[in-house]
Amino acid sequence: MATPNNKEQFSGGLAKVLAEQWQVDVRLKAVNSDDEGSAISAHKLILYLAADKYEIPHLRDLCRTELISSLSLSNSLDLLELAQIPFDKVLNDAAFGYIKTNISTIASSDEFKLFVASSPNLAVEIMKASLSNSRCYSCGYNNAQYMTRSNCYSCGRYFR
Repeated sequence: MATPNNKEQFSGGLAKVLAEQWQVDVRLKAVNSDDEGSAISAHKLILYLAADKYEIPHLRDLCRTELISSLSLSNSLDLLELAQIPFDKVLNDAAFGYIKTNISTIASSDEFKLFVASSPNLAVEIMKASLSNSRCYSCGYNNAQYMTRSNCYSCGRYFR
């Protein structure tokens, strides 16, 4: 029986990897309304962690994109914690930005109380960011360069 040479083994392995990658792409992009799509959606977190553990960057990037697109009030704190396991700046920034935008709703939730107990350092960072919010509530002007003032540079109302 003849054994395949290295070139044939490599091309066969490459074809298999590309086929698997294509299947992952299709499944992750599947609509969440069908059964297979919702099963994949339920496992985005697990796939993300597995992709990081086994160093599969394409799968990790696809999962990250899916996680960011599914950010909501109910999962933003979980995604912020997930972004710390292997520190993922893109996921961290997306989750942190979402939390900052919706801090009044998130801070009054029961999930936030549990989050404070389990991740006090992240909770402190969230509270620091929410206290140093430099955007005027009235007109929306960003007063970051005028942080020594307590009133909005644009409309004159107090923004802190």
